[in-house]
Amino acid sequence: MSGRDWFLTFVTRIQGEDLYIREWLEYHLLVGVEHFFLYDMDRGQGQAAILEPYEEAGVVTRIPWSHYEGTRLDRKRAWFRHNKSSLAHRHFARNFRSRVCWALKIDGDEFLYPLEGDDVVGPIRAFDRSRIRGICMPRFNFGDSGHESRPPGLVIESYLRREATRSSQKEMGNGEKLSGNHFRRGAHRWSHSLHRRGTLVSPDQVETLRINHYFSKSFEEFQTRQNDNYLRRKTREQFELRNRGRNDVDDDGMLRFAPAVRRALGL
Repeated sequence: MSGRDWFLTFVTRIQGEDLYIREWLEYHLLVGVEHFFLYDMDRGQGQAAILEPYEEAGVVTRIPWSHYEGTRLDRKRAWFRHNKSSLAHRHFARNFRSRVCWALKIDGDEFLYPLEGDDVVGPIRAFDRSRIRGICMPRFNFGDSGHESRPPGLVIESYLRREATRSSQKEMGNGEKLSGNHFRRGAHRWSHSLHRRGTLVSPDQVETLRINHYFSKSFEEFQTRQNDNYLRRKTREQFELRNRGRNDVDDDGMLRFAPAVRRALGL
């Protein structure tokens, strides 16, 4: 691994994920993610207490990140300015990029899913890291699957309908080729060093991995989302808009992981 501590890591901003974070962590540990850099934007201790055993086990680095709340940086991101979220990604790039082989920008409602096999590491190792600066993972949005309120099951076994074609992507950056990301403000892509060349793999070239994005979930859960802004109002109209076209395809591929995740959670 060229002297680096971890092969595959996640860089994630978390807020209000108390009900979901353990499932998200246990699933990704199961499929081969080694370490999580979690920027905790909650002012309370709920998430911190949940994450403490994972910190002690050495699989989570939790960075408290609530100090920007209520400041001018606590606002929607724009191309010409940073906010607390983009600063979290910049903090990772400046402080930790030298310790990782790959770092994926991913949220707490997104699951990296292997279409074949039971781990995500094998498909990533198939890429020549010396020649690649980043891999853009295709992302598919999942809808409410007809749930009005939060179902009793896991996220990965409750939401089984998605859009027909991918609508976005998230980049997994090569730690050796990342820059300090001083000017990068987006949540989906990294900036790379001008002195370290490499190609950027497009989502169309990634055939056996994808990100499942469980954005809205049920209407009840949609109303409790933390990152609402003027584009994401917590209304019935906005909920229906967000689910339009996102329940078109039945997809139960994640069910094969549910028994192992349940065991890890003690369910």
